[in-house]
Amino acid sequence: MKTCHWEITSRCNLSCLHCIYGETANTEMSHGLSRKAIERLDELGCELLCITGGEPLMHPDLCVLIKKAYALGISTAIITNGTLLDLEFIHNAGAFLSGICISIDGLGLEHDRIRGDGCFDLVVNAIEHVRTLNHISLSASITVTALNIATIANTLRWLISQGFSKIHINDLNLSGNAFKHKDVLRLAWNDQMQEVLFAVVENETGTKPIEASDRCSVSKENICLSSDGQVYLCSELMVSRLAP
Repeated sequence: MKTCHWEITSRCNLSCLHCIYGETANTEMSHGLSRKAIERLDELGCELLCITGGEPLMHPDLCVLIKKAYALGISTAIITNGTLLDLEFIHNAGAFLSGICISIDGLGLEHDRIRGDGCFDLVVNAIEHVRTLNHISLSASITVTALNIATIANTLRWLISQGFSKIHINDLNLSGNAFKHKDVLRLAWNDQMQEVLFAVVENETGTKPIEASDRCSVSKENICLSSDGQVYLCSELMVSRLAP
């Protein structure tokens, strides 16, 4: 087993329109169980730990657990909404991280419409904080919906101009808040639309820094650990437990 995606908490400081959780109960493992989980991952040969949420920075022991993984030789990255990613966190945990992925769904008010007022400005600040760490791989995650598809090409160009090394394009999972707001979010996502987005970025930049999440990740080399301690073969199966 090489990679673990750990949903370290279901708690979050935001309530995004497309959030898969919505009003589900807040769950996370105790500090002791979390430390044991990292030790067990090390025993299984885990090389990469990708910490997600919820919002991972809501977890009170996040920095301690990142340092624990680092001490065991496990490369660790986090996926965050960026609003809590301040200089204090960078100073405490930045040296022990290999990557940070920030969720960005548009520019300015478009991002705020989906995630909440003022969120985009906080993300811009977070990007500046991450740039103080030369060793960090900075990537972005975009969830494509009917609210941002019209301007997503501009968002992609801006991310590339900001030095993001990788961009993940995700489709919508209809659970939690996303199910509640499905009438304004749902989009007839298809391969042709994906190809158009890819072509726009390639024509503008001459590069292909984009990954799409349409490939099955079930493998003996990957596992997903949910906030309540359950183990799944892939993230889609983990998310499916939240479906209405």
